[in-house]
Amino acid sequence: MYRLLRNLYTDALRRRARRPTFSLDGDSESGRPLEETLAASTPSAPESMERQEVQQDVTEALCRLEMEFQLPIVLCDMEGLSYEEISRVMLIPVGTVRSRIHRGRTQLRALLGQYQTQRK
Repeated sequence: MYRLLRNLYTDALRRRARRPTFSLDGDSESGRPLEETLAASTPSAPESMERQEVQQDVTEALCRLEMEFQLPIVLCDMEGLSYEEISRVMLIPVGTVRSRIHRGRTQLRALLGQYQTQRK
């Protein structure tokens, strides 16, 4: 039980280290207040709509993948797990994880290409 808790805590620390954080006092590099930093990085309305369309296309394409390819891609690219962690979660060898991610990304790329040609 203790080992399980320790592993969960270690995984949480690793995930937290991968996510960027921002100071509420301001940008330490430029000395600008946080409001100015966020306002400068806020996308315009057309960019926001385009981003939503891309997210919708990616979600639809992911849903069309078989689960054996979908799950490793989500765990790797969205959850930030390493190949070894995915191997432990899925109970498959690391080499299988690598090949499924590669094949899944190839299929995903092809599906997204179809969506792009449909929009034009």
